[in-house]
Amino acid sequence: MMKMTHIISIFAVMVAVLLSGCADNGKNSNGEWVLAWEDDFSTIDSASWSKIPRWHPEWAQKMSDNPMCYGIRDGNLILRGVVNPDMADSVDYITGGLYTKGKRAFHGGKIEVRARLQGAK
Repeated sequence: MMKMTHIISIFAVMVAVLLSGCADNGKNSNGEWVLAWEDDFSTIDSASWSKIPRWHPEWAQKMSDNPMCYGIRDGNLILRGVVNPDMADSVDYITGGLYTKGKRAFHGGKIEVRARLQGAK
């Protein structure tokens, strides 16, 4: 059951990133999508991204700013779910998550995300 919760938590983070917005109507006069913003993740740009804090929804209770939960490799953001190393903490697993809340505003348009989910081990 914990493995499924872990996978659901990571999926919820991805949905939060997706729902954080999208560009105006995002199309040019020919009706083609126009790129409004992209991130190549050479670093986690604090002008665009914040680590999702812990809060009330069940999925957000596993969020952590622990560096073990974040990585960047070959321009890809790596969000990890790991066994919580803090024995005093009440959650068994922690995970990383980012959002653009309060930093980037979008309205209408289209969001494209490339993601790979790996099963919990």
